[in-house]
Amino acid sequence: AGAKPDLPMETEEEIFTPEDASKIPSLAEPSVMEVSIRIKDGEEPVSISPKSHGKIWVGVLSTVDFDATTLDANTIRFGATGTEAKAIKTHKEDVNGDGVLDIKFQFNTQATGIACGMTSASLSGKTIPGQEIQGANTIKTVGCE
Repeated sequence: AGAKPDLPMETEEEIFTPEDASKIPSLAEPSVMEVSIRIKDGEEPVSISPKSHGKIWVGVLSTVDFDATTLDANTIRFGATGTEAKAIKTHKEDVNGDGVLDIKFQFNTQATGIACGMTSASLSGKTIPGQEIQGANTIKTVGCE
């Protein structure tokens, strides 16, 4: 014969769930940081010809709270949803003239998945320490006739 517990049995409401864990900051999924991107020369909306076999430069801007030069180029993707094209070149420069070093990535236009009629393009990736980032900007497709 076994001994009966003195305490009442746990109810479903007392069980720690995955939803409870997501409410604790240290256990929650890491949040994705929104970053500012500048496509091509920064004119808005940027004109992109989906049929072009050229290249597109995309700058990621540093801020007081974010050092864009810490981005891991191997994780950076750009295109219709921000998951398409891998960066083929990268270099650091002050993209927006604020005196703070930013980073630029170059992509093959054909690899971006940008199609005629689309109105935005996105970039995603991670910093070297692992912070996920994403950014988007308005585009105008041209040469689609």
